[in-house]
Amino acid sequence: MTEKEMTQAFVFASSMIKTIVGVTNNAAWMACLDAIDKIRQHPRYHASVKGGTTVGRSYKRVFDALKAYERRLIFTDENRFFHLADMDPKARKIFGNITDRDYYDFWAAFGFTAYESTRPFFTSLVNKLRLAYQAHGEQHAEILAYSNAAGMALDLAVDIFNQSIERCMQEWPQVPERLWRRTFGAFSLSHVADLWMAAHNNLDPGNEYRLSDAENHNIILGYAQLRDMWIDEKTLFDSRIKTAEDFAEVFRTNGEMKKAQRQFAEMRDMVAAEREEVRHG
Repeated sequence: MTEKEMTQAFVFASSMIKTIVGVTNNAAWMACLDAIDKIRQHPRYHASVKGGTTVGRSYKRVFDALKAYERRLIFTDENRFFHLADMDPKARKIFGNITDRDYYDFWAAFGFTAYESTRPFFTSLVNKLRLAYQAHGEQHAEILAYSNAAGMALDLAVDIFNQSIERCMQEWPQVPERLWRRTFGAFSLSHVADLWMAAHNNLDPGNEYRLSDAENHNIILGYAQLRDMWIDEKTLFDSRIKTAEDFAEVFRTNGEMKKAQRQFAEMRDMVAAEREEVRHG
């Protein structure tokens, strides 16, 4: 593999990963923001847990980890995905006088927009979990369902990130996995997801419920439906089209914003056409 081919591979991979996890990571975080408002209503939120901390503090660690994740992506000195000065001049000229943080916030908003359009699928997962908690006599079923569903959303984002790395390995088998993970590892929310589930376990200690086959099936189905919505090309690119309009101020001109929207629409249609071609052999 030549140096030029290697560079092209990483440019393509960067675009692909940023497009996908821009939705899944940030949509998952929006689910967490929805959930925390409910979680704070639980009587155990201020209760002490092992180690001398509180349940609330264990959730705060998740938020601290998310801030650290953002700082790594924005301010890192290597593998800089949001450093405007590194951008190809042709791509850079579409944006106005914005900062790296502005550029990151624009990217993160893809997921926030996607979450708003797919939120019924998240609340459907919450409802399936709520019904299971209620069936097992849980007094605070809705609160625990929100916390659990948000943790599942974070796990989903981690799973999709890992699948994106696996796709890179399949496309360019000459490149070792460790190089893909070292280059794009900052996009993984695995640490955030682990902390969230630890906090959830503090909120709901001894949570070994024996779910029925029907309950398991419904929850797995809800998770799969949410996943399908978040990786659907319509969600991936329509969220970018809508966000471009909502963040029109990041573009140099209104014309550049419209041009970006057209490019997103063309990418959406191309991916959809390729998927149909594969589907029909």
